[in-house]
Amino acid sequence: MWCRRNRSKSFFKDGFPNVKRLEKEYSSSDIENSFLVIAATDNKEVNQTIYNDAKKRNILVSLSDDTEHSDFILPSSKNYDDITISVSTNGKSPALAKKIRQIKSNDLEFYASILPIIEKYRSILISESRDTKKEILNFMVSDEMLEIAKESLELYEQKIKEKI
Repeated sequence: MWCRRNRSKSFFKDGFPNVKRLEKEYSSSDIENSFLVIAATDNKEVNQTIYNDAKKRNILVSLSDDTEHSDFILPSSKNYDDITISVSTNGKSPALAKKIRQIKSNDLEFYASILPIIEKYRSILISESRDTKKEILNFMVSDEMLEIAKESLELYEQKIKEKI
């Protein structure tokens, strides 16, 4: 359950049938029968009231404005295909976390393009010794190999085959 006002609805997508987004004045009855609550209002006092009510009911709670007293935090995340980047500043600067996430997201398309190749050869390496597997997997993501991949995925894959 979410207790939230004046926030974007974009977070709430299909597939979360048990998540409630409330845009109303908070009432302690709002969190009854909840497993967890995220208090993300624009009012510190309301967030504190939600926190106190949740604690009385043994409900996990996250305060958007006080991660120190939260049972869990929600990092800023960006998804691209099979890659997810999450950044947290432990509540010290959500804006900085978002900025860092945006910088990283510029490279996500590239990393997503090489992930199937890495996955393919990783599954082949399963039977190799731990040290050999680690060496080759590190080789695949070395700076030199990433530069090759940026130029040509075919050449990147050829170099991996040669190493194996």
